[in-house]
Amino acid sequence: MAIRVIQVGFGGVGRRRADVLAADDRVQLVGVVDPSGDTADEARRRYGDHVAVSDDYAGLIAELQPDAVVVSTPNDLHAPAAMAAFQAGAHVLVEKPLTTSADSARELVQAAGDRLLGLGANHMAFPSVAAALERVARGDIGPLQSIRIRIGHGRHLELPDWCRSRAEAGGGTLIDNGSHAFLLATVLLAGDDIDVTGCDLTLDGSVDINAVCELRSAAGVDLRIESTWVGVNGYLFDVLLTGSTGCLKLDGPARLLGGETADDLQPLDIDTSAHSWVVDTEGFITAVERGEAPPFTGAHGLRCLELIEASYARGA
Repeated sequence: MAIRVIQVGFGGVGRRRADVLAADDRVQLVGVVDPSGDTADEARRRYGDHVAVSDDYAGLIAELQPDAVVVSTPNDLHAPAAMAAFQAGAHVLVEKPLTTSADSARELVQAAGDRLLGLGANHMAFPSVAAALERVARGDIGPLQSIRIRIGHGRHLELPDWCRSRAEAGGGTLIDNGSHAFLLATVLLAGDDIDVTGCDLTLDGSVDINAVCELRSAAGVDLRIESTWVGVNGYLFDVLLTGSTGCLKLDGPARLLGGETADDLQPLDIDTSAHSWVVDTEGFITAVERGEAPPFTGAHGLRCLELIEASYARGA
C-alpha cells in the first residue's frame, strides 16, 4: 500500500521535495499546501488533478489523514504544521532548522510520541559529506582534532522577507546556513559534549548576516563555524577536518580532498551520482516504510538549536 503524503510549503525547497515524492513508487502524493495563488495550477500541472491543493495545512491534513507530512514552510510555521500532522497520526519530515527556538523544538520532539520526526538535512547527503563521514568513521585520519566549517552565500538582499525577520526565521545566517554546519559537527562529534566559547555576529537589523563561532568538545576537539549571507559568489561549502594522522577537505558538495596535512591535499575518488534532495527525501520515506528512525531526527534538530541559541547568546 502506498504511503500517502502531503507536501506543506511549495516554494523552491518544497517543489524539490514534492518532485521526489511524486517520482517515488512507494508514495502517493495526495496534497500540496501553499498560500500562493499560483500553487494550484503549478501543482496540478506537475502531479495531476488527483492531487488536492489548499492554502490551509491544518484543514487539508485533517481532511485527508495522510501517513506522512513534509513541512517546507517558513521557519515559524514548522512547529504548528508538524503539530497538526501529529494530531492526525502522521509521521513528519521538517526542514532545518527544526523550529525557531530550542524550547519549541523540545515541545515538538515530545509531541511526536510514537510518530517519526525527521529533520530535513540535504547537506548531509552531499557526496563529499557522505564520503568524508565514512572515512572518519573507519579511522582514515585518526581521532578528530579540529573541525572548520565555512558555509553560506552572498544573496542577503535577494532572500524572501521572512528570512530576514527574526520573528519568522528565528535568526539570520547562523540559524539558516549554520544549521547545516552544526548538524555536521554534532554528527562528527556524536556523544561528545560541545561548548560554545565565543561568537562574533554582524547584524543587519534584527538578524545576523555574518557569524563566526568558536566551540570546543569535551574530548578536546576545536570547532570553528563561519556562516555568511554576504561577500560570497555562488554557494560556499568548505569544510576542513583535521585528525591525528591526516586531513580531509570538503570543497563543495561533490569534491573531497585528503592528505597527511592541510598542505598536501589531493583529490579523492568519490561517488558523485547521488542527488542530495533525492537521498534525503527517500531516506525519510524508507524510515516510514520500515517503521524505523529516519537518518536525522528531531533530537538532532533540537541539539543544533541548543548550540545555535548558545552561540547567539555569546554574540549578544
